[in-house]
Amino acid sequence: LVAQKQAGNSLSGARLLWSFRIGKRKQITFAYALYVDVFIGAENRHKTNEFIIARPDISTVVAYRKTPDPQETEIVLIREFRSASRTRDGFIREVPGGSSWTAGEEIAATAAHEFAEETGFAIAPNRLRKIGERQLCGTFSTHQAHVFACELTAAEMDRLRQDAVRGEHHGVAEDTERTYVEIHRLGDLLDPQSNAVDWSMVGMIMAALA
Repeated sequence: LVAQKQAGNSLSGARLLWSFRIGKRKQITFAYALYVDVFIGAENRHKTNEFIIARPDISTVVAYRKTPDPQETEIVLIREFRSASRTRDGFIREVPGGSSWTAGEEIAATAAHEFAEETGFAIAPNRLRKIGERQLCGTFSTHQAHVFACELTAAEMDRLRQDAVRGEHHGVAEDTERTYVEIHRLGDLLDPQSNAVDWSMVGMIMAALA
């Protein structure tokens, strides 16, 4: 809403379509959908046939190990079942990341915390290089991804590779989250015939490696 106001637009009306609440007492609104009526200042008209989804921003880490051949560069992903997935096996592959409910926590600390939670491997926040923030699907969702990059040592990548081979799972059990580490070649992720990662992930990875 702040960005729309800065663009000269205003909210003329809204209707709550649904909300999703979390917490032991369902006291936290995690996401909601609104049917909106927005006045577009630049066009002097109302946009009424539209809905938006809002949820907290996420902080993500693109962890990688570069090689002389860019196509062989290794990327750390996590595999997790997602009900909306359209992949062949029903799992989503993405760079580690998520949201934080800790008041005042820095986004780099959130990114490092999420990386450790989803991979079982801790990295210090001061190792993270900030890439930037952008929306993931700006046609209907308001949230952004704050993207960080971290170049791993050969030993660190080998440790994560061993985790992947063992098939150990991580995540927060009480949130029914179960994640698995995977190591992928950049060339495989960019293959047009592959649907291992979605377009938003391709963008994050390429921005981190640029």
